[in-house]
Amino acid sequence: MALKTLAAHEARTRFSDVLNDAETGQGTMIIRNSKETAAVVPPQLARLLPIVHDLLCDLGESVEMSQNPDILEAYERGKADLERDDIEWYEV
Repeated sequence: MALKTLAAHEARTRFSDVLNDAETGQGTMIIRNSKETAAVVPPQLARLLPIVHDLLCDLGESVEMSQNPDILEAYERGKADLERDDIEWYEV
């Protein structure tokens, strides 16, 4: 899911729209002082965040590491492979 981006002031004045977007599955990244400060996301995604965090910790990786462009690119390649059903699975 791609997040749309709004400056904090605009998000404040359009908060009802931001909530409506979240309700329909669209997230919004809030920018303040040129930095990503907060995100308003659909509740389903918000519930998954602690699980993803715990999973990354179990794998010995931090959320910050998961923002590494190389890791994100590898993730996108893997996701595309899965969607094409182009992954070989090996049982051990």
